Amino acid sequence: MISCLAELGLKGVIDCHTHTGFDGYNFIQGRFPNQQSVADIVHKIDQTGVSQVVTFPFPSTEYWNTDILVRENRLVPSGKQQFPYQEENQILIEESKKFGKKVVPFVCVNPLHEVRKQVDFLEKSIQNKKFLGIKLHTLATQSSPALKIL
Repeated sequence: MISCLAELGLKGVIDCHTHTGFDGYNFIQGRFPNQQSVADIVHKIDQTGVSQVVTFPFPSTEYWNTDILVRENRLVPSGKQQFPYQEENQILIEESKKFGKKVVPFVCVNPLHEVRKQVDFLEKSIQNKKFLGIKLHTLATQSSPALKIL
């Protein structure tokens, strides 16, 4: 079994789709994976010879009451965050800093709820060069990429 990309002569490989953090929805549903730290993903890419990794939070956010979402498929704020992905994005940004250019953080957004608060967070974070891209998970946010929000 080939355990490393270098054994194939491949260098500079970027894994452009990984998730880090915690996904309460998948956890309650018993789906895997449901959690992975930035350190975990860096360990994995180091073992396989991947040079860089693009990562973003798992699709669900603790902004919503996960129990109600699972039981009733309704989005009800949990009261834990001021806007969707607030904590998930902040954790991603802080954890990614520890690994330099090896980790390329993409934040998640929900274009349907608390948009102004999310935009304020994004503007402040991008000015400080804390993330390099934005992920819109249309299934998790129950939205469309064609949606006009502003």
